[in-house]
Amino acid sequence: MKRTLPLLFLILVACAPVALQDAPCDHPVRTSGVSVTCVIDGDTVRLADGTKVRFIGVDTPEKDEYGYRNATQSTIPLINGTAVRLTKDVSETDKFGRLLRFVYAGDVFVNEELVRQGWARARDYPPDIANAPVFHAAQDAAKQDRAGLWSER
Repeated sequence: MKRTLPLLFLILVACAPVALQDAPCDHPVRTSGVSVTCVIDGDTVRLADGTKVRFIGVDTPEKDEYGYRNATQSTIPLINGTAVRLTKDVSETDKFGRLLRFVYAGDVFVNEELVRQGWARARDYPPDIANAPVFHAAQDAAKQDRAGLWSER
C-alpha cells in the first residue's frame, strides 16, 4: 500500500494537464502558432496545455456586467483560425497564476483591437505598461465613436 500511493500520485500529476485541457469550454477556438483552445471571456483564453492567459493592459466586463457577452463574442473571431503569438511585458503571471501577455492574431494586436471596438477598457497595471499609450488612444477613439461600452444603452 505504501508503494501504491506514490505511484498513484505520480499518475494523477501526469494526467492533470490532460484534465485541464478537457475542461468544458463555452467558446472553443482553434489557432496555429500558440495553440489557444478556449476563449474564457473577453480578456482571458486557455491554451491547449490548460494554461490561462490574461491579456495585458485591458479589462473587459465580468459575467454579471453589461458588455460581457459582446466582449467575449468579439474575442472569438479575432483569434479563431489565426496564427496566435504571445509576448511578455515585465511580469510573468498575475496574482491568480494566469500568464500575462500581449496577444497577436495574425497582424491584429488583439488587446488594442478590443479596446478600439469599445468592448475593453484600457487599464494600467504597473509594471506592465509598455503599450498603455496605445490602449488609451484606442479607448479615446472608441469613446468618440460611441463604440461598444461607450454607446448609449
